[in-house]
Amino acid sequence: MKRFRFRLEKVLHYRSQQEEEAKRALRLAIQRRVQLEHQMEGLRGTMQEAASALLTDLAQIQHRETFLLACQEQLQRLQDALPLLQSEEEKAHQHYLQTHQARETLSRLKTRAYELHRLEAETEQQKLLDEWSQQRGKAS
Repeated sequence: MKRFRFRLEKVLHYRSQQEEEAKRALRLAIQRRVQLEHQMEGLRGTMQEAASALLTDLAQIQHRETFLLACQEQLQRLQDALPLLQSEEEKAHQHYLQTHQARETLSRLKTRAYELHRLEAETEQQKLLDEWSQQRGKAS
């Protein structure tokens, strides 16, 4: 019996590469979103620390208010960017799921083809054994 050969092996390899690329893109999208969330948390902590500081000098109080206003503006920009990053992450996740499903479909097809090949080989081997035993029986 011939050796098993899956004719779509190159396509399966290509789909596996696509899946890996999609997985990397998803990890990158998650990393960017998490990084933005950490920046927001850090900025909130800085603002809380600055707001809780006890200042007695008028110039320091004015400087703190200016600083807090700038921090609030930066926080707003980060909050505005968050939905965009979440959307990119969702798109990357959907793309990964599609590429995973495409690769998995071909992988299952390969498994089925191998099982069919194995069954055919076993059937052929059994047929040869049956013929051999019949010839041996006739020879005795």
